[in-house]
Amino acid sequence: MSRQIITQGDKPAFVVIPIEEWRRIEATLEDRTDAVVAAILDGASPLKAQDD
Repeated sequence: MSRQIITQGDKPAFVVIPIEEWRRIEATLEDRTDAVVAAILDGASPLKAQDD
């Protein structure tokens, strides 16, 4: 994966990645959020739902 790291004050501040990589990350996060919400709706506690 190609990426560009942008620094501010000699510290990493931002990472630029290809749009396809971002879309894969975004989809994974969305899937994870959907799973947590489904677990809570099925009766799991919010803390337990995040660990599954």
